[in-house]
Amino acid sequence: MKRLALLLFVSISLGAAAQNDYRYSVDLTAAKNDQLDVTLLTPKINKPTINFKFAKIIPGTYRNADYGQFVSNLKAFDKNGKALAVKQADTNTWTIANATQLTKITYTVEDTWDSEKGAEVFTMAGTNIEEGKNFVVNTPGFFGYFDGIRNIHFNLEFKKPENFYASTAIKPSGSTATTDRFQLNTLDELYDTPIMFSLPDTTTIDVGGASVLVSVYSPKRKMTSAIVAQGLSQNLRASAKYLGGALPVSHYAFIFYFNGEQKPSIAQGALEHNYSSFYTLKEDAPQQRMGEVLDVTAHEFFHVLTPLNFSSKEVKEFNFDKPVLSKHLWLYEGSTEYASDHMQVKYGLNSIDEFLGKLP
Repeated sequence: MKRLALLLFVSISLGAAAQNDYRYSVDLTAAKNDQLDVTLLTPKINKPTINFKFAKIIPGTYRNADYGQFVSNLKAFDKNGKALAVKQADTNTWTIANATQLTKITYTVEDTWDSEKGAEVFTMAGTNIEEGKNFVVNTPGFFGYFDGIRNIHFNLEFKKPENFYASTAIKPSGSTATTDRFQLNTLDELYDTPIMFSLPDTTTIDVGGASVLVSVYSPKRKMTSAIVAQGLSQNLRASAKYLGGALPVSHYAFIFYFNGEQKPSIAQGALEHNYSSFYTLKEDAPQQRMGEVLDVTAHEFFHVLTPLNFSSKEVKEFNFDKPVLSKHLWLYEGSTEYASDHMQVKYGLNSIDEFLGKLP
């Protein structure tokens, strides 16, 4: 009896502990009209009302995205499936009543690339839902958070088309032919981790003590990961020398979406993250596109120094709802651009004349 009681206690304790996290699930095989349904099994809420929020802005963009504008049909339920009262307080906030009874939230997300709602979101910070082809999961566009509850685990489960691969900087906590699971330690880590699902075209290179993933989606097959990786390896080896012999990270992911099917975007480029960068560029033949690829990747990679490791508190303690934007853009972008260009000239990847020709 003592042993049974102990086992019951352990089981109950583990069950209680397991409730103190976010458990998200998304079925990518059920995409319709550029939309997907999202289900959240919620952490335990200990107050009568709670605000569920989406990011207004994310680091590196300096423009409001208002990801909540792409969310619809948000509902909340208790453990018996009974609906709880929900009121949308503003574009990015839903207030849920009787929150101590809350166990599940469901909602629908629309991709930002094709949406005609509100302000345009930068493509490199946006989302893409192409049924059976490609899914760009910039996580702020898919996953919300509770006000004041951001430093606990976020568990993600994706059901995916068979043979699709999840390109991202983190390793899955579990993976099969049709499912990928990821665990992120905090909201900041979640929003710092873009994921792209598609049929795999990946190359891994080891350079400067780091394992570097290069992932490419190029619908017309004009670009491949092997071609991009060949050019990138030269840049990364030069970067390692420039930084004293080693890269400042143990792993990194370059994730590329070469646009050959979507409507042309006003803003093309990339968004940096601590262990990855995500790129949306026009799909062209390598001889037309690789120069731009090498320039922009050199710049984005050097962001691992500033602001990702050297920055003001406004960046380190980012407020996704009411941000106080740093006044050090001159440092973050200026020093990064200088270092990435100087590195290429110093190690013979660009001549001085080529460098001067790029200046405004």
